[in-house]
Amino acid sequence: MPEAGDCADCAVKHLAAACVIGREILAGCPERQHLLYWLGHLVEAEEQLLGADPELARAIRALRRAAVDSGLKSRLAVEKVQRLETLAQAVAAKTELGLYRRRCDCGRPVDVLIPLREGGSRHGDAELALAVRSIRLFLSGVRRIVVAGAAPPENLPHGAEFFCVPDVYNRKQMNIHHALCAAMRGAGLAGPVLFWADDNVLLRKATAAGLPTAVRADGLEKYAGRSDTVWVRSLADTGTALAARGKKTLNFEAHTPVRFDCEKYLALDRLYDFYTGVGLRS
Repeated sequence: MPEAGDCADCAVKHLAAACVIGREILAGCPERQHLLYWLGHLVEAEEQLLGADPELARAIRALRRAAVDSGLKSRLAVEKVQRLETLAQAVAAKTELGLYRRRCDCGRPVDVLIPLREGGSRHGDAELALAVRSIRLFLSGVRRIVVAGAAPPENLPHGAEFFCVPDVYNRKQMNIHHALCAAMRGAGLAGPVLFWADDNVLLRKATAAGLPTAVRADGLEKYAGRSDTVWVRSLADTGTALAARGKKTLNFEAHTPVRFDCEKYLALDRLYDFYTGVGLRS
């Protein structure tokens, strides 16, 4: 399973920038323009801390939402900037004391892995072509782009390579998981991997190591006891299995690229049963 951001060093940098911008706003700099940068740095800091320090990530989110509403109308007062500075100092202190489990290697290139359903991508593989093209144009820090599926696309996009793995299950997420594991074991992938759906398209420049992982505010435990669809049941069962082992129940169901570690993903595949019933089984 993927983890949210664990780079406290990156979070400190974004929080420091947000503190400076907050002070500039209070000093009379153009508020609306500066608020965009302030919000951007806080969102990045929150994303980087989701895995390493969820409590501080939630505190940053609460501060951000209290200071600026959805219409970019500021309620940024001096006490909110001071609160932000306190949070930044807390992250910096924890980092210096070595209290976070690990820091990300932001300079290490990643492999992009795109699972492809049987029959290929939609619209004559046009979605896949656009996805790969956007990665090549806008995403830096990529080592390889690997497409994993039952049969190679008629026109494999330039810059991508194909790894053959047939669909063997009757549910889409089982086949996706099977394709990810097979490609990681057989295509020479290692270290950080970026899971990318064939209909995900990047529209502006970004770095693979710095691309944030989207995490929903509601955890998987929210779905316990509900059985309206198989997908909802799978989320609930996954949350129950993770909680039983004392793991975090973060909800990554956002249909956006997800960065994870190859070796850890395969280790979890050996630890949990993904192919019986719906969702993970302890």
